[in-house]
Amino acid sequence: MSTLTLSSYLSVAGPIPVLTGVGVAYTTWLLWRWGGDWLESRTLATKRRDKKERCRLALEELERRVEASDLDEAKFNEILQLSLPELVDKLQSGHLKATDTLRAYQWQSDQLSAIDPLRAYQRQALKVHKKTNCLIEPILEAEALARGCDAGQRPGPLCGVPVSLKDCYGLKVLKKQGAVPFVKTNVAQAMFSFESRNPIYGATVNPHDPTRIPGGSSGGEAALIAGGGSILGFGSDIGGSVRIPAAMCGIYSLKPGDLRLSGTGCNPILGGEKAVPNSYGPLARDVDSLAIAMKALTVDSTLYEVAPALPPVPFRSEIYEDKERLRIGFFLNNGVFRAVPCMERAVLEARDALESAGHQVCIVWRELSLRQETPLSQLVISWSSGVYRMERAVLEARDALESAGHQVCIVWRELSLRQEMPLSQLVISWSSGVYSMERAVLEARDALEQLVISMERAVLEARDAFESAGHQVCIAWRELSLRQETPLCQLVISWSSGVYSMERAVLEARDARVNWSSVVYRMERAVLEARDAFEAAGHQLVVYDTLVHWGKKPLTCGKEISGLVVAPKCGVTSNPRTLSPVFEYWNLVVDTERMQMRAMKEWQSLGLDAVICPAFGYPALPLGTAADALGGLSYTVMYNSLRFAAGSIPVTTVTEEDLRNMKDYATPDHWHACAKKNMPGSVGLPVNVQVATLPWREEVCLRVMKDLQEALKQQSA
Repeated sequence: MSTLTLSSYLSVAGPIPVLTGVGVAYTTWLLWRWGGDWLESRTLATKRRDKKERCRLALEELERRVEASDLDEAKFNEILQLSLPELVDKLQSGHLKATDTLRAYQWQSDQLSAIDPLRAYQRQALKVHKKTNCLIEPILEAEALARGCDAGQRPGPLCGVPVSLKDCYGLKVLKKQGAVPFVKTNVAQAMFSFESRNPIYGATVNPHDPTRIPGGSSGGEAALIAGGGSILGFGSDIGGSVRIPAAMCGIYSLKPGDLRLSGTGCNPILGGEKAVPNSYGPLARDVDSLAIAMKALTVDSTLYEVAPALPPVPFRSEIYEDKERLRIGFFLNNGVFRAVPCMERAVLEARDALESAGHQVCIVWRELSLRQETPLSQLVISWSSGVYRMERAVLEARDALESAGHQVCIVWRELSLRQEMPLSQLVISWSSGVYSMERAVLEARDALEQLVISMERAVLEARDAFESAGHQVCIAWRELSLRQETPLCQLVISWSSGVYSMERAVLEARDARVNWSSVVYRMERAVLEARDAFEAAGHQLVVYDTLVHWGKKPLTCGKEISGLVVAPKCGVTSNPRTLSPVFEYWNLVVDTERMQMRAMKEWQSLGLDAVICPAFGYPALPLGTAADALGGLSYTVMYNSLRFAAGSIPVTTVTEEDLRNMKDYATPDHWHACAKKNMPGSVGLPVNVQVATLPWREEVCLRVMKDLQEALKQQSA
């Protein structure tokens, strides 16, 4: 019986059936691929549509229930006009019911109980939603929570207070403190934009101008509060997400330090992000409301039941209520992006108001700023008479010289820092004399390059050193190996006169880590360069698979040794394409920590209690333009990177004079050009300023905001 082969089959049947079969198979694969994509897109579209429909029906049901209640208009207006301190006082004294407060902010009710504020705010929230599209859905358990407050079953500092929440914000901590969460508000897609738009709920608009954005990603929250639909809200902030919406909607907000408030139950923007961590904070209509929220979420020990990682640092009312004169700095331009004239004017008006309140206000833009030629992650500092950047190379040169046994100190009395003196003339003194910092940097660079540019060079220098000492040196390939008892960081070279470890050279290369492009190579790259050099010389390298014990499974790699990066003492190796991003992230975290420490030391050396600056680069932008205006983020994200506390407070509004001043506004890049293009039509929009303080100084931040709020009221009276 003959065997049927492809050639015999083709000779009998011809190529047509084969080509047809191939075509059918390829067509089937394409249909499967495209069909799968189509089915997935249809499934997602169905889920989006169903979710949007469920939320719409829930809001309509809430409106029907609110309309059926009997809260009279006078009582409804009375509740809405109460400030948060007044509302808390009436709820705790029994003059209001939580259910009526909720219904007032939902729709209306007839008697004041813990449910009265709920009803009032339910009513108002629905009104604001129709104008701004700020809500996602009502929180169904709100009335049960309010009735629990009326029955005395839910005590707490926020007992009966209706609160609105950004969609990602958790309920546990607020419910523990007696609050009544009643609605969830709209956010930016992925919560990573300052325009609150997403494919499910659409775009939220600014209550002051429906053609402009409310900011983001907590834009729904800010629009609701600015429209009177909530008395207190909560959001998250990783680059300005509670401060930018507050600035564009003209309300108050606070971004505490990332550790001050608990994020229990919240959905983070980026899980695992520690270099620039997420913060959670309140939004409200005045500073006292922010203080009440902070006090409620930091002071009660019972919170540890739901937030065990909450720092045991209560809100320090004595600092918030203190009347001591403060030293406050300000700047108008951070050097990355110039804010438009109305934002600069707001800072100057805030400066004048704080001075009238008795505070000392000094300009610090020359002393603490971010310059355009400097990446945002590099802090620029200066002394009182000139601006100099503390280059990382300078600090590492200092450390290297100290580790070499030199005594290093800055000679302030011998050579002062003056504006006309360039950085290259900055001097440093050690025991052998006075040398310029420029020369020290160059000498340190040359010394490090001579020592640890690559593993190959280190080996050759060691060889030459031994030969010059009279030893006979020959490379022993059979003796050069990575063995079980020798971790990779202790690379062993064998000479005829003995065995010497290269551990010190590798560790020095690691510890002297500087930017790869300038001076010192990373540890893993030194190993790879050594590999390339040995392979180029025709040698075969022997390594061992890291998934088994050293010495049990030898693997002769040749070119495959590219999978070896660096092995710590546990013997772990990995592919460089896998580990390089990890190393880069670790290095970024180290750079961020160094930046934070330098900023705090410089801040303290200037004797600052707080700094005021533009709240953003510009007021509310037209819908759909956020992607062209990222430069303004530099005013908010800097305080996330530094992990400082920062708040936003309304100061003024855009005027016709501000628009006329835009004619002199320079447009050196796309960001500035877009800012200038978007300013027409902005008259009357709110303009906020930002107040920043060191970490764990939220009380000082709120105190400055409170003094500014009162001073502005006195000026307008």
